[in-house]
Amino acid sequence: MNVEGTTYEGLNLALDHVAPVLIVDEKAEVLYVNQLTRNYLSLKSDPQSLVNLFADISEIPAIQSKAENRRAWTAHIGLIAAGKPEYHTTRFVPLSVEGGLHLMLVFEGKSHFQEVDAKLLRTINENLKVGLYRSTATGELIFANQAMAHLFGYNSPDLMLSRNASSFYLDPSAREKLQERLESRSKVENEEILLRKKDGTIFWGLLITTKSVDPQNRVVYDGALIDITAFKELESQLIVEKHKAEEASKAKEQFLSTMSHELRTPMNAVIGLSYLLLSENPNPEQVQNLKTLRFSAENLLSIINDILDFSKIEAGKLELEKTDFESQRLFDNIYESFLVKAEAKQIGLHLEVDPKLPVKLIGDYVRLSQILNNLVSNAIKFTYQGEVRIKVEV
Repeated sequence: MNVEGTTYEGLNLALDHVAPVLIVDEKAEVLYVNQLTRNYLSLKSDPQSLVNLFADISEIPAIQSKAENRRAWTAHIGLIAAGKPEYHTTRFVPLSVEGGLHLMLVFEGKSHFQEVDAKLLRTINENLKVGLYRSTATGELIFANQAMAHLFGYNSPDLMLSRNASSFYLDPSAREKLQERLESRSKVENEEILLRKKDGTIFWGLLITTKSVDPQNRVVYDGALIDITAFKELESQLIVEKHKAEEASKAKEQFLSTMSHELRTPMNAVIGLSYLLLSENPNPEQVQNLKTLRFSAENLLSIINDILDFSKIEAGKLELEKTDFESQRLFDNIYESFLVKAEAKQIGLHLEVDPKLPVKLIGDYVRLSQILNNLVSNAIKFTYQGEVRIKVEV
């Protein structure tokens, strides 16, 4: 709607018998109010009755933004009437004027929005297990629900409203730090903080709080709080158990290192002695036995060295080696080291190597020996008659 000029004195005659009408400017200051509106809202003729008419000034920016579309709409708005806030179903009509935009409010009647809203809030406050509160910048508690009272050991929220909000913090300066953070971001989420109950008991709280401005134009902090003491205790226990596990792992690693060292010393002596005996020109029958002894001793030493691989596996540091070795020598050593064991069980042991097998192979000789040793050992162990055949094919 376009309106010539910015005064509305001439509207009284036209609107006084139509509907309760109120016109405001961009700052939500009342420019015009007809008699029907004064009667409807029980407003005095004193101009002061039109000051702070809106129950929640934080609604004004959203209303102004919507008015810029130049389209009328209907919504609920809270007004201070007869000293208390009431909600009214209202038709908003933007008015284009020279140099600005005014807004005409046509009241259609009181709405049940406030009653429903209040009932909903009561239900939430009475049944929600989360502590809810509102406090001012100076620490005055304006509101606390029943769950909030129970968190701090009070039977009723009214009993804690006389306390300053800072007194509930184990460290009163913690609230000041929260206020400083709220100055820059207006909301703090998932803040873990130590709090104190009425009887002095200390507990951990998880806090979400926001900063806003109430209808009295005061800076207020609205927050939600839950007790996370049990979670913090569990967290502490998990940290202790983690440290214990780390200490146990270190002790195991040290034990394996010590034991492998103790075992390596005699095994090195056996290997050294086998080399010494082979260098003293033994008879042919002894040569083969000494070679088998040397192979088995070297293989056992490698296994002892690899005891530490358990800790390497846990640390993700185990790596396979890539070295050149003679394939025939590997299989001959395996065969010869188990021949006596097979004969003792009166079963046959045969080795068949594919002629196409390369003379030289690249791989982890020690671990391949361990695998073959385990396979042949189990085969002999669980064979009670007949034979065990080691067959290598390409």
